[in-house]
Amino acid sequence: MKVNAEQLLSKDLKVCRYFGSLTTPPCSQGVTWIVMQQPIEISQNQIQQFANVISIDARPVQPLNNSFVLRSS
Repeated sequence: MKVNAEQLLSKDLKVCRYFGSLTTPPCSQGVTWIVMQQPIEISQNQIQQFANVISIDARPVQPLNNSFVLRSS
């Protein structure tokens, strides 16, 4: 299946950044996450299609550990 990621983005490209870890155990590898500030909506069908491709969520809930978020303006 081909996906054009640009079509998934909001027109507003403002982002928030925070330091965290990868999404699979041991959850200790440092990465900077970049998250769009403006959410987009997806249908139940799109959620199901995503779940069919990505069938496992291996990340346990992590403590905040004094995390902070940087927001672009």
